Amino acid sequence: MRTKPKRGSDRSSGQRNINAEPGQNIVLPCRAPDSRPVIVVEWTRNGLGSHSVYLYRDAQIDQLNQHPTFKNRVELQDREMKDGDVSLTLRNVTSDDRGTYECRVVQLGARRFNLDDSPTSIINLDVAPREFLSVFVWIRVFSSVLVAEAETHPGALSSQSSTCWLCFDTKQQSSFPDLSGVSRGKETPP
Repeated sequence: MRTKPKRGSDRSSGQRNINAEPGQNIVLPCRAPDSRPVIVVEWTRNGLGSHSVYLYRDAQIDQLNQHPTFKNRVELQDREMKDGDVSLTLRNVTSDDRGTYECRVVQLGARRFNLDDSPTSIINLDVAPREFLSVFVWIRVFSSVLVAEAETHPGALSSQSSTCWLCFDTKQQSSFPDLSGVSRGKETPP
């Protein structure tokens, strides 16, 4: 079992931020430093203990040490790892996938075989809830006027509620948007 490296400010790799919505498939980018063959790839995420997100070694995927939440959801974008591309595809992301992902690579001919070295790539993944529009519609009939009111609620696409009125005069077959003097609870026609 390997230990997690201590976080320090001397990392040579830069960090990238990726934003996603639940249900999306995303790619966590990572590339080996040069074109030598890759013999080990490990993707980890904070909070998983000794389990990995993805581990490739001994010419195969190590599912024994893979965290259960990532089984059948991750794979290398390029299984042949051409040109050192070890980017990871994560399918059907959820809010539980939020966190900091680290990619570590060992290449053929490396002077030492140590996955505790600084990561090749660091990705901060944020999974925001899907934006949705919450609408409530009330329809009332006043004499010959059909009144529809729609209201959106905060937390969806905006931080404020808004109300929209639409009126249709069934006798004149025309619509008019202004209902001055009519509000919910009052049963007076426009």
